Amino acid sequence: MSCRRNERRTFPARSLAPAIALILCLVHAPSAKAEEPAPLSVWTYSFYKTVTYEAVVNAADIPLYRVMLGGTLAGAGLFTALNVTTAAAAYYVHEVAWNLFGPSMQESTSTAVNVGIEKVLLYRVVSTARNLALIYAFSGSITATLGFAVASNLLDATVYAANEYAWYTFGPPVDVGQKAASPETGPAIPIAALIPKP
Repeated sequence: MSCRRNERRTFPARSLAPAIALILCLVHAPSAKAEEPAPLSVWTYSFYKTVTYEAVVNAADIPLYRVMLGGTLAGAGLFTALNVTTAAAAYYVHEVAWNLFGPSMQESTSTAVNVGIEKVLLYRVVSTARNLALIYAFSGSITATLGFAVASNLLDATVYAANEYAWYTFGPPVDVGQKAASPETGPAIPIAALIPKP
């Protein structure tokens, strides 16, 4: 005779404890206000953003170069050296210029999204021009160059947006000092200072 007990299956709360603890740690703001990190200079901030962006993008560009262009191992070394140098220089200059002269992302979340989109689109123009020249120099083929540019742009735009979001959300503040010019503050250098005195 089979005796079936009236057992109720329960889901033990302790199995949820690690997940709940993780969620609380990620979402819960500490009650005591944490000390705000010191702002980084535009130059330092831009350097660190360049490093994080370029590390991911260049790691993806090497296999893309090998697959799409049939690059040799020896060519990949030269390609990587030129790609890293030119991409890092372009990104760094773009980032410094944006921090000094472009609109700030810090006003509100909607402003951050709009400014982030503007930055992605502007940098895509700069990066695409650089990619077209570099890839054509290595391949000599318009088709291969355009194929690489399309694939690279899809990947790079995604990484760029993720990098912007990560630095906006988790990064330290940037000390831009007084912007070059704005309607609220006027020019950083008074116009009278630019006129030579007799």
